[in-house]
Amino acid sequence: MQAGAQLMSVLEEPMWQAALATNYLQVDESPVKVQKPNQKGYLWTYFAPLIGNGLVMFEFSLTRSGDVAAQRLTNYKGLMQTDGYGGYNKLRQRKNITGFGCLTHARRKYSEVLKITNNSTGVAFEFIERIKPLYALEAKMRALNYSFHTKKRLRQKQAWPILKALLPWLKQQLPKIPPKSKLAQAVTYTLNQWQYIIAYLRHGIAEIDTNWVENEIRPSAIGKKNWLFINNEDSGAVSAFWYSLVQSALLNNLNPRTYIHFLLMNVHKFRRKEIEPATLLPHIIDKEQLQKFENEQRNHARHLFDSV
Repeated sequence: MQAGAQLMSVLEEPMWQAALATNYLQVDESPVKVQKPNQKGYLWTYFAPLIGNGLVMFEFSLTRSGDVAAQRLTNYKGLMQTDGYGGYNKLRQRKNITGFGCLTHARRKYSEVLKITNNSTGVAFEFIERIKPLYALEAKMRALNYSFHTKKRLRQKQAWPILKALLPWLKQQLPKIPPKSKLAQAVTYTLNQWQYIIAYLRHGIAEIDTNWVENEIRPSAIGKKNWLFINNEDSGAVSAFWYSLVQSALLNNLNPRTYIHFLLMNVHKFRRKEIEPATLLPHIIDKEQLQKFENEQRNHARHLFDSV
């Protein structure tokens, strides 16, 4: 795995350049156990949904400091959607970045309250009921493949009145809630993130939440149950590269096994500069060329099998 990543490392920089050239990113981070040193590390995830069918880049770090994302996004300009983690605040404050929040992260906090109280008449239940039409609208627009312009128009026409009424209602409820309760935490989180939660109304490109980037993190989260930990920082970088390559291949409807096999068979051409690495990125690669390669390999395998 390490040797393969080293051979194909020439792809990493073009992938980063492609992902960061977009004007809309979703960013998140996920903890992983690191053996040497024995501590918690993080896989930072940068998802560019508008590049091909999507391009996702993972970055490993031993820290959750917001400086990791800030350094990676030094030259980034555009829309950036995250959860409410304070590490993203510096990026949100940059003039060339428009910050967006995540309504799903807020909703989860009310769902946690409902799991405890099971109260179908309380604030948590009412909050979730109030925002259901917002998600129904998003689902409808996604199913009908509406344009960004139409999505923006419908959000302002249908979603904004709901959110506009929700804000004063939340402010009225907060003084009535025990200050150290989970419900108070949920309401406080929502109010603190409000300007970022409603920012999606002004842009048809952005989503209502960060579910897209979370979906890209999920395979690594499932993987942790199998590989349990990352050995060291170098291993973390290798893991991040492979997750970036495989997940981006899947997003762009490539067979990861065929894609990686093709790259490995042509790696010597990278070194001789006969192939420009950027032309082989998952969202750009000639799929007909890849299919031809796969057919050749299948025929070769059949020939070997028949000769045994």
